Amino acid sequence: MNPKIPDGYSHPVAAGEGAFGSVYRVKQKSLGRWVALKIIFEKNGLKRKEYCREARVLAQIESPFVPQIYDVFEWHHNVCIAMQWIRGVSLNVLFEDELTKRERILIASGLIGAIADLHGQGVAHRDLKPANIFWEPGKGVVLVDFGFSRNVNDSQNSKSIIQGTPAFMAPELREGNPGANMVCADVYSAGMVLKDILEGCDADKFTERLLVRDPAKRLTSGMEVKKVWNDYSSDLIGYDDSFSKAELKTAEKISRRLSDAARLLIGSKKFNEGYDLLLEALDENPDNNDAVEQISRFGALSKRPYKSIPVYGMVSIVLGLSVVVSYKIGMDSGKKSIIKSVTDQEVKVYLKGDDKIEPIQSIPVRQNDDRSGNLDGWIIIDIPVKKGFVFIDTVRYETTSTIDVKLKSGLHEIRWIDTDETVLYRESVTLLPFQTKRIPLPVQKKTE
Repeated sequence: MNPKIPDGYSHPVAAGEGAFGSVYRVKQKSLGRWVALKIIFEKNGLKRKEYCREARVLAQIESPFVPQIYDVFEWHHNVCIAMQWIRGVSLNVLFEDELTKRERILIASGLIGAIADLHGQGVAHRDLKPANIFWEPGKGVVLVDFGFSRNVNDSQNSKSIIQGTPAFMAPELREGNPGANMVCADVYSAGMVLKDILEGCDADKFTERLLVRDPAKRLTSGMEVKKVWNDYSSDLIGYDDSFSKAELKTAEKISRRLSDAARLLIGSKKFNEGYDLLLEALDENPDNNDAVEQISRFGALSKRPYKSIPVYGMVSIVLGLSVVVSYKIGMDSGKKSIIKSVTDQEVKVYLKGDDKIEPIQSIPVRQNDDRSGNLDGWIIIDIPVKKGFVFIDTVRYETTSTIDVKLKSGLHEIRWIDTDETVLYRESVTLLPFQTKRIPLPVQKKTE
């Protein structure tokens, strides 16, 4: 079921869900930008106003480690918080793979720096756990889900209700002490997370200083933690800013979410929004088979009387054409086959015989000026010997060791022809949007 979101936002993609609400990546129509929209359901009007007040406090934080809040408003019985979209994955996702020592130290340094920055501004997070700690490729650690955060200098929150995740909660909070120092409690929670992050890094002596049960004997803030870490980490292996594993995991996860959201939008007949998300899904991960399958049969047609035909109606049209063609083929069907090609211009159906490919029918698809050229793919041809010329469709290329060409998605003919016009190799290939297809040419394969 497609999620309901406030007017002024579109293209919803589920980004997370918890006990207190759901988060979607959406497009803010007025400014044309992607934002994260947290929707918190709350019947109690006084509590909704409290959520809004908390959001306004958090909006005052200026930190590279915290998503910026753009807007907060009430919508029906919900509180909606629009904030900066973080293109990253949580530590839970990163922990699914084995991390190197270098990567673990890099994450730990980022988390400690983030907590120190937050505490330096007088704000306690109050729910530090792997699910609320994101790694954004090219940027580093970002702290999210500040539903329980408090400005420690705010007198209205000095006796706030104890909340958080028990597995990562400081002992003084689990024992129900509402007057506990929330910044010091953050230090304990960070220690629990860092213990997992630094597993195998010989860092037990460091994490033990954060996990002291008595808050009076524990490091009291992120700033103190950072100072101790800087002294301690100099004895550990050096690290750099490269973290390709995080980029790969981010691209794969976001691509899956985008294609899942596209399917829901298409099912709700929001074809344009679904189409945009499919393109983005393939841009994130060209190997997303679900997105490739959806876009290869996409049927949001151009602005014509029949533009509202559903996607799967489009598939039915293509299948219907196939039936007609099969009827025309008759008894020779065993020697011929149907080929369907999808480009940003049209869907084409071909009849492939022994020695030729014959176009049968085509259906125009909708045009999107903002996406023109975005359905390209790449063909890489490996040539074993410099001999003759290679043709891709009607364009001739010199026979260097490798030909690397960006082409429109669709059907393309590859021919390798000797100087005496002997055909050394010939193949018809279908290139999908964003696909990279490598074609190794065999040595001296002749085709009559």
